[in-house]
Order: sequence, then structure tokens, then C-alpha cells
Amino acid sequence: MSIIKLERLENIRKTARTSRKNAKNLHSWTFYQLQQFISNKATLVGIQVVEVNPAYTSQTCPVCGEKNKAKDRRYECSCGFKTHRDRVGAINIIRQPVTDGNNLSA
Repeated sequence: MSIIKLERLENIRKTARTSRKNAKNLHSWTFYQLQQFISNKATLVGIQVVEVNPAYTSQTCPVCGEKNKAKDRRYECSCGFKTHRDRVGAINIIRQPVTDGNNLSA
């Protein structure tokens, strides 16, 4: 069975740090609506959608597990792993187990 994993984005507007320049863009996004669109389309073709905890996904090294903050958009770990911080987040999200049954229903 195919699975799409999405970050659980509740309270993102309260926790996200942003500049005034980007504040309007952040607060105009409809995260819930986007998740529902993805869930509805996935359901039509038999793909399960689950939410995962986004905590530290872009800060945890997928090789050694050490937490590091990215400098600009670049993630570098003392173990030698280097990549874009969004890739680090994606790797960590895909590796999270699906165990809590927190599915998005269409």
C-alpha cells in the first residue's frame, strides 16, 4: 500500500518565525485545505495519507541522529553529511513509522 506522509501543521502560524515581508504569505496559506485536497485525491487512487510529528525533522541528521541547525538553507553535520535542510526534513519524515493511526480521512 502506498502512503503519503504530511507534517502535522497545527499551530504553525503561532510557532513559525517569519519576517514582516513573508508574514502575509504565511498567513494566507490554507494548510488544512491543501491537506484535504491531497487526502481526497489520494483516497481516489487508494493511497493512505498520514500525519507525522514535524519536530526537529529538518534539524536531525538522518545519518547519525545529531541535532544541528542549518545555516541559511544548508545543513551540515559533524559526521560529514551535507545537504539542503528541506531534504533532511523529507528524509526524516519518510523514515518516521506509521504507528499512531493518525490518518487524514477524505
